[in-house]
Amino acid sequence: MPHSSKTDRSKITRANSLLRWCWILLVLAALGFAGPTAAEKGKPLAVKDVMELLKGSVPSSEIARVVDENGISFRMFDELENQFRSAGATDELIAALRRASKPETTTPPEPATGTLKVQSQPGEAQVYVNDEPKGMTSSTGELRLTGMAPGTYRVRVALTGYKTWENSVTVTAGETVTPFVTLEKENLVPTVSLDSDRSSIETGQSVNLRWTSVNATDVDIEPGIGKVALTGSTSVSPRESTSYTLTAIGPGGIKTATTYVGVTSPPPPPPRPRPVEGNLPGFPVPGASFKEIKFFESGYTPPALGSRTYQTQFNHRTSRFINWELHVTCPPVTSRINFTIYATWYSSNGAIYANQTITTYADPPWTEPTYNSGRGWQRAGNWKRDTYRVDLTVNGYRVGSGSFSVY
Repeated sequence: MPHSSKTDRSKITRANSLLRWCWILLVLAALGFAGPTAAEKGKPLAVKDVMELLKGSVPSSEIARVVDENGISFRMFDELENQFRSAGATDELIAALRRASKPETTTPPEPATGTLKVQSQPGEAQVYVNDEPKGMTSSTGELRLTGMAPGTYRVRVALTGYKTWENSVTVTAGETVTPFVTLEKENLVPTVSLDSDRSSIETGQSVNLRWTSVNATDVDIEPGIGKVALTGSTSVSPRESTSYTLTAIGPGGIKTATTYVGVTSPPPPPPRPRPVEGNLPGFPVPGASFKEIKFFESGYTPPALGSRTYQTQFNHRTSRFINWELHVTCPPVTSRINFTIYATWYSSNGAIYANQTITTYADPPWTEPTYNSGRGWQRAGNWKRDTYRVDLTVNGYRVGSGSFSVY
């Protein structure tokens, strides 16, 4: 009997060992461990798979080999490592599991950018980056462009009247790059104009020339005028038809402009009237006779009668107001008589130079009434050289006529 019991125990031990290895083979077969080919085609191991293999007494080195070949479907962390070690995992298996552990999914960082700050002189210039307009610099000359990806850009700065600046600028992440741009003035060809207020005049008349120029440093007009301001006007009295030419010189070149003024001969002047003498028909003062007309120069307010200097020739450089003075004689006036004198001024060519209306009177007991008026300017130098005639009429009748010249 003893012998028989010993034999039975041996059989039982062998049977248990066989069952254990069969279980291991079943697990390996399920996980793809049946052979080298099956392992290569296996799926990544889950936590449950690793724990079952460890509990099934599969060597850690064998599990590590499969982990390296097939990977795992979970992420290793410290608590899970402790669980595997408690189940019998060796350092070799833990190292394999950590190598195969899936990293955490993280959001990729935002790409770093830089800033482009354009500083221009002068300001208010247009800025282009890779030919795309990005805005205008301020009046102080600054334009800041943020959020630009690192790289090299083609920057262009333009302003009317200046040469365009263009260059390559490299933007670095986290930094501000500042190109300092000093724009050079462009040497533009002058722009000019010249015209007159009339295209045709008669001999002795004047015409007003007007001109403008841009981008010029020197301007002159010929014939007979010479150097003038860059923009302005002047009066001319050509004796014959004339083409006036303006020449403007500037850093960018020379430009000319021309205007034509035609001159025609005026009709012959009417015969000079003879002085009126004797009784004055139409004059409201009974028995009045023309005595004389005198001329004198003065300021705006003429000097008192008796303090005047009479003459018939006046210097155009010094003359201001030129006045006529009418003298008549009559019997003593018995009551105030109101009337109007009309004065017509003529140039030497017979054209009317000016008209005047003077409201006046005669008071008792006048016997030699005197009347005067004039025309001119507060400043001297405005009279043109010529011979002038003044005709005086009352109630449609000429009561006096006289002439003077300005030299």
